[in-house]
Amino acid sequence: MDTFSAIIFCGIILCLAAMIQAAVGFAYALFATPLLVWIGIPLHQVIVMVSVGSLLQSVAGVRSLHASIPWKEVGMATALSIVGLIAGLIILRQIISLDPRYILMIVGTALSVLVVVQLIFKPRQVDKVKWPYTVLAFLLSGVFSGTIGMGGPPLVLWGMAHDWEPAKIKGFYFASFLLFIPIMIVLMAILPGFGPLSKPILLSLAYFPLIYAGSLVGLKIGNQLSRRKLYVVTCIFLFITGISTIISALS
Repeated sequence: MDTFSAIIFCGIILCLAAMIQAAVGFAYALFATPLLVWIGIPLHQVIVMVSVGSLLQSVAGVRSLHASIPWKEVGMATALSIVGLIAGLIILRQIISLDPRYILMIVGTALSVLVVVQLIFKPRQVDKVKWPYTVLAFLLSGVFSGTIGMGGPPLVLWGMAHDWEPAKIKGFYFASFLLFIPIMIVLMAILPGFGPLSKPILLSLAYFPLIYAGSLVGLKIGNQLSRRKLYVVTCIFLFITGISTIISALS
């Protein structure tokens, strides 16, 4: 794909990812990561681009939902996710040296599996999730974030297990991303093997108007349709994206 086409497709992908996340509270990385890898951007640069875009959107989310954010749980999620992130980044350093087709296969398979788990796993809603499951969810979120840039699903499953109101759940997601992402980018910049990160960071910042526009559209959609319907449709669409990524890797 030529440079101009890649720039156009990248903007469209990030705009749609922002729209989906604004509507349902998650799925920015799940949607954007496999498609950006598919158009030829290296995985570690994709992770940075997607993270910066999600961070920009999280700032707006935290501002609008600050009164509903469970900061104690957010702090615990961030601390444990960072522990898992270190392991994930070590794995990522091995993955990025593989053939691009294998990387597509890994990302597409991971996306498909994560979406299927979210569709079939329906936790019983409680006031407080038991600590072993909490620790496991946050550690896995960090590992998935560092390895393939998709740390949202464990957080989504953990949040869905609570009998919280929608604003509190979405506030938890946005605040967790807001605290975690800068730390992840700093670690990637410090650790050897990922190269300079200024290019993917600047690209994401350049796409901010599209990310913002997508967020506005997503918020309107999310306010008009039922949360459950949006969640199911988004998961199905993401699953199709994952399968398509796998097929493109095999072709």
